[in-house]
Amino acid sequence: MSTISIIAFSLFAVVTLTSKSSRSNVKTRSRTDWIVDAASLLIHFFGLPILSGSIVYGLCEWLLSSYRGVIGGGWFSGVLAYVFLDYLWYWNHRIFHADTPLWSLHSTHHKPTHFDVFITARNAVASHFAMVYFWGIGISVYLLKDSNSFLAMAALGGVVNFWSHTEYSLPKGSILEKIVGSIFVLPIDHSWHHSREESRVNFGTFFSVWDRLHGTLHRPGHSPTAFGEEKDVSVWKQLVWPV
Repeated sequence: MSTISIIAFSLFAVVTLTSKSSRSNVKTRSRTDWIVDAASLLIHFFGLPILSGSIVYGLCEWLLSSYRGVIGGGWFSGVLAYVFLDYLWYWNHRIFHADTPLWSLHSTHHKPTHFDVFITARNAVASHFAMVYFWGIGISVYLLKDSNSFLAMAALGGVVNFWSHTEYSLPKGSILEKIVGSIFVLPIDHSWHHSREESRVNFGTFFSVWDRLHGTLHRPGHSPTAFGEEKDVSVWKQLVWPV
């Protein structure tokens, strides 16, 4: 799964850097932005798999050892488990955006004034432990007898997540856009989630159906004009002690 994520990120990064308009936006980011983005990507690709593998697996061995591989059902169970986990993340994400201390943890992801693939993994370190995905992926793999379909869905979710942090959407108004957008999150959807105008919308990061189901889908037909916060916040406050 990590390998697929790295490949997906690399491809979107290359496309971003070879596009004249995208490259000009990349050049405007500050040294602080680059440090936070780079550190977050390293944590995402290498730190989280190690942490999740050791902490979550250890807890499962301690608390759920008699239930290892208890969920059968082949590929269907794996797909269903991921769909359920993604639905939990939708609510987890909405709670992050509520007026609670959790917003401080999540706000690091929304501080950039630019919107591109390099900010996809930007998060305060502590925020990962409040994400249902951190715990849910390891627990699901532990409980599923065959986790291949679950891991395939998780890998696809990672690709969609990187894609949704780019400006490379499908042809506007096309049948393909309508079909894909009826199920998955589109880049323009997630760009509104990062906007200054209307950020408490489009909480899904893989399936768009949850936003449609709960009335939080925002598709006005045009792109937002501004993202994030204009003030500069230190690396320490963004990654370690967010405010």
